[in-house]
Amino acid sequence: LGANSSALGECQEKIEQMRVEICRLLAQVEQDSRQNAYLENQLLLSRINPHFIHNTLNSIGLEAAGQGETQLAETLRALNNLLYHNLGKNKVTTLRDELRAADDYIYLQRRIQSFGYEKEIDLPQELLDMQMPGFVLQPIIENCFQHGKARNLEIRLGAFYRDARLCLMIEDNGQGISREKQEHLNQELLEISAHGAGIGLRYVSSALKLFFAGGVTLAAGPGREGRGTRITICIQI
Repeated sequence: LGANSSALGECQEKIEQMRVEICRLLAQVEQDSRQNAYLENQLLLSRINPHFIHNTLNSIGLEAAGQGETQLAETLRALNNLLYHNLGKNKVTTLRDELRAADDYIYLQRRIQSFGYEKEIDLPQELLDMQMPGFVLQPIIENCFQHGKARNLEIRLGAFYRDARLCLMIEDNGQGISREKQEHLNQELLEISAHGAGIGLRYVSSALKLFFAGGVTLAAGPGREGRGTRITICIQI
């Protein structure tokens, strides 16, 4: 009788453990279901918000153009295009759209401050449709404003095709970087992600190398006549 009682007690204990485990699993399923619903809602929201912004800016731009405010309308157009490019659902873009986004960014910055801008494109037309990760030129151009600190700032953007390589170059005539910092930055740019660089260059380095694997190189150096800073991206075609 004692043995039967002990066995019954063990059985009841195991049943209780199973009950507790089932309750825990049900609670976990319910929590996961709520989390999935939340994530789905956030995904929908992330798609709705940019769409709402684009439509609003477009409406304001049309209103401004209708009232003869052409400069304001053009500013809103550039801002809308830039937001559409940077917040788009697809993180892969074309070189043509990336260069157009750089132009829109430059236009908006010129509404804020005065600086010189020169662009030189020497590419076969078919290369403009080449796919690449988006948002790789703007962070580098932004560095020209953040770190160039030149009184008469000049920015130059170039895109060339040489020896089966597409080379993108952004340079300024600012204060430049020391040789020690230049060597340190170039060493970091050799890695898959430039951990010690600013967040913009970290993204650019990581995005390009993940997209093109070993077919891309990034380098930092002085600009023309040894002044300022030049960042060069070369992609093997």
